[in-house]
Amino acid sequence: IKAFQYKVLQEGKTANDWAPFDYPGRRKLMWDGPNMRVTNYDKANEWVKGSYRKGWELS
Repeated sequence: IKAFQYKVLQEGKTANDWAPFDYPGRRKLMWDGPNMRVTNYDKANEWVKGSYRKGWELS
């Protein structure tokens, strides 16, 4: 995941306003592999999935 791709609509702005989004900028994400989560940017954890389609499970 690249954190700079995450956009947040600014308060008081609409999608039709010029540059209505805040971009957090490039940020190094610290990954905790055993717990499958990002430790320093909680919003990035929305994109971490742990479910797989049938036949594609991790063993």
